[in-house]
Amino acid sequence: MLAVDPRTGYIKAWVGGVNYKYFKYDHVRTNRQVGSSFKPFVYATAIAQQGISPCFKVWDMPQTIEVGEGSFGLITPWTPKNFGESYSNRQVTLFEGLKNSKNTVSVYLMKQLGDTEPVRALIHEMGIDSSARYPNGRLKVPQSPSICLGSTDLTVMEMTGAYTTFANNGIYNRPNTILRIEDKNGRIIYEGIQEEKRALQPNAN
Repeated sequence: MLAVDPRTGYIKAWVGGVNYKYFKYDHVRTNRQVGSSFKPFVYATAIAQQGISPCFKVWDMPQTIEVGEGSFGLITPWTPKNFGESYSNRQVTLFEGLKNSKNTVSVYLMKQLGDTEPVRALIHEMGIDSSARYPNGRLKVPQSPSICLGSTDLTVMEMTGAYTTFANNGIYNRPNTILRIEDKNGRIIYEGIQEEKRALQPNAN
């Protein structure tokens, strides 16, 4: 668990595991598949770049990205399913789609974007290094449309830091653990610097 003040980036609580005495492993800095928690980045990108509203409606039915469509480089058609393979077969707003984690809506938005790069560029502005690679050279955030469903491994630190953008009117603040370090005489030998930048315009946040 990680708690960050979105206005400053100051970390208020950090719980890396159950009990350090018995399990010396920090889950806050461990890569885990993020799943549907990645979807807000896709929605934010579509809203920012295409000017659509959270009230925009999408059919909740199977969506397919075809071979040759957009810049995805697919070699076979891709039609992911909703959880439980359940579809309402009606139009749902983006608000409803995100609230109910509809894969169909996320895939539709990715189709409209036509490329993964707009999403990867946004998360980079929100503190997630989209150019980072594993030792084998594979991109940590793949250039695959499946990222719209969360097919990437990120840390709790990265995800929490990025989410501060949504809670801070589009301004990203890098999580900061140390405010300052003083010597025994009270002389400041290190002072943390608040790093912030605008990642999203307020009307797209």
